[in-house]
Amino acid sequence: EIVIVLAITGILAGGLATVGHQVIKKEREDKTIEHMKRLKVAVMGDPLDARHGTRTSFGYFGDMGVLPTILDNLYIRGAQTPYAFSQSLNTGAGWNGPYIVPETMEYLSNLKKDYFRQDLLYSSTTYTDSTVGIDVKGRIASSGRDKQAGTIPTPGDDLYTVFFNNELYSQVSGFIRDPAGNGVGGVTVAIN
Repeated sequence: EIVIVLAITGILAGGLATVGHQVIKKEREDKTIEHMKRLKVAVMGDPLDARHGTRTSFGYFGDMGVLPTILDNLYIRGAQTPYAFSQSLNTGAGWNGPYIVPETMEYLSNLKKDYFRQDLLYSSTTYTDSTVGIDVKGRIASSGRDKQAGTIPTPGDDLYTVFFNNELYSQVSGFIRDPAGNGVGGVTVAIN
């Protein structure tokens, strides 16, 4: 009877350990996805962050006009051009970070890691996402549960967030018309 009880206990313990291990991996995966979303907001800004009806968060890309070359650019200015405001153009540009403010200095080394303790893979190389046919200007990826980076962005356990071209750039088109509705040529339009 004792052998049977021990065998059943061993089987149950083995099953619980497997389930527990999967739950822990899923939790790490979810935290990694959230972390990459925070990094994406640091790069692109938060369109929902508005004061008095005006968007106030434009992120690294909004201030610098380009994607960062490395993730460190989000919190270390280094040789990057500092932010300056032009009164004549009524606009500003340049590094206005840090775009991610870690709670403590010890956390800085973890900003570039996923919750599987692997380095995040960052690239600002342009490619076309074959699943949706849209140009991607950059991506942040995690090698996922198996800690082996595969081909991105193919399905698998790799996790990634991308910077689509249409998220970063806008196209404005239209016509300038006089009060009678006739087209007006030779008009200069400035958009900040």
